[in-house]
Amino acid sequence: MKILLVDDDKILLDNLQKLLENKFSVSKATTGFDAVKLHSNDKYDVLIIDFDFGDGINGIETSRTTTKSDSTGS
Repeated sequence: MKILLVDDDKILLDNLQKLLENKFSVSKATTGFDAVKLHSNDKYDVLIIDFDFGDGINGIETSRTTTKSDSTGS
C-alpha cells in the first residue's frame, strides 16, 4: 500500500513516516502543489493531508484536485 503524507510541518512528516515506513511505502510533500505533482506521477492508495498549509492551495483543494485526477484518469 502506498501512502502520501502532506503537511508543512516537516518534523510531523518525518515522525509519521517513521511510524508507517515499516509496513507501507511512504512519500512526503510539504505543499499542496507538491502533493498534486507527486500524485499525478505516481498514484497513492491513501493520502493523509493537513487542511491548513499556510500558503498555496490548502488541504481541501489538494484533496479535490487529486480526486479529480483519479476520476479523469490523468
